[in-house]
Amino acid sequence: MLNEKRSSPGKTFEKGARLSLYKNWTRGCVLILLFIMGIEATPAIASKESEVQITPFPWEREGGLSEVDVAPIDFSDDIAEFGHTSRFLFRRLFHPSSRVKTYLTLGAILGASIALEHNKTSIQEDLSTDRDSESNRYSSTVKRLGNAGTVPALALLLYTGGKVFGSSRAHESGMMMLESALYTGLFTGLGKFVLSEDRPDDGGELHLFRAGGHGISGHASIAASISAPLSRGLFRINPSDGHWKRFGKRLGKGVAYGLPALTGLSRIHDDRHYAWNVVLGLALGYSIGDTVADAHESRREEGRSRWAPDSVGPLVTEDGSGIALRWQF
Repeated sequence: MLNEKRSSPGKTFEKGARLSLYKNWTRGCVLILLFIMGIEATPAIASKESEVQITPFPWEREGGLSEVDVAPIDFSDDIAEFGHTSRFLFRRLFHPSSRVKTYLTLGAILGASIALEHNKTSIQEDLSTDRDSESNRYSSTVKRLGNAGTVPALALLLYTGGKVFGSSRAHESGMMMLESALYTGLFTGLGKFVLSEDRPDDGGELHLFRAGGHGISGHASIAASISAPLSRGLFRINPSDGHWKRFGKRLGKGVAYGLPALTGLSRIHDDRHYAWNVVLGLALGYSIGDTVADAHESRREEGRSRWAPDSVGPLVTEDGSGIALRWQF
């Protein structure tokens, strides 16, 4: 049901202008995110100076398909990656890398959640008031990022696209997004059981250890689960990136972390969650996504000696030539 209130023409105009600004900003963010993702997921194109050789598709070659062409795609490395990520995540759960940082972060999240829960009714009235059909349409658009099928579909698109077109960056990002969404969903379900709260439009009574609760926003957590995989995967900045490419990736990182917050606000606006439910959901999604990215990064570093040089290259001076080795500490 809409909370319709009579407003002065000036207030109505101000609200409409603000909502229009939010809409345009959201559309721009989505377009920017998709554009940068498309560029980063595309394999590098050969330079104009190099000779470009066009390889025909297997079915275009004389003789048709060979046994190599129809060989199944190897998923063994992805299965091993999933196992490593699972072990890493549960190990990190009981043995955090930095206890002080972890405990301070958890304390801040819990403190903010308790304060928001204590004042949830008044906060909800302030944030969900002045609803109308236009704001509801905007909210229903923003919340789609947290829908059950949106994140898996986007992750599968990157995963399969990277596999088919040979973009390891896109493939790994899709893999991280799938892993992050899976474990975020599992921990969100567990959190909803422990903090089994009724929805605001059903009274908002809090129960403990009861099925069917909504103490953590699933839309917010699933939307936030893709932020770190995109930021540290597809939008990871390389030393060789130019000025504009770095700018585009930083912009993509901002959008990847900003859109989930809008999804969480839409759940408050729709009277489906309290603010503290959204804060817990965002914190859970961001944290698990970051841990999954840590797991992939640790596997890339496995087997690499701590004394191995970070870069190797030719060195030419007036006295002669040689090989330059560089270490970063």
